[in-house]
Amino acid sequence: MTSISALRSFLAVSSVFVALDFARATSPQLYPLEIKEGKLAGAGAKIIRGELANALFILWGEDHGFADSPILLRALAREARPLGFKYHVVEVGPVSTRLIADKLTRGGLPALHELVHEVRSGFRFSV
Repeated sequence: MTSISALRSFLAVSSVFVALDFARATSPQLYPLEIKEGKLAGAGAKIIRGELANALFILWGEDHGFADSPILLRALAREARPLGFKYHVVEVGPVSTRLIADKLTRGGLPALHELVHEVRSGFRFSV
């Protein structure tokens, strides 16, 4: 009887530790990420840098219309470029597609550069 009670106690305590380990393993891990002077910073930046070296591509999903995504993605591109990332694929709607095509047709890459970099509201984002 004593060995059965000890076994029950051991199993009960083990179950608590397994439950705690499971809770830790399945709970969200939060790593702060900031952009400082156009570069990734914070604990999240360290995680991203560690993963970029082994990544084949970067997939980004976001709510449309907010300024944070382009700012973050530009900083991410700066980190990824030295690792061999050189292509950028985007999903855009028909209005943006027409605008980009028109700029490329009429003025080539310099016109597209102007739209993206020099015309503040070339692509609209909410701040």
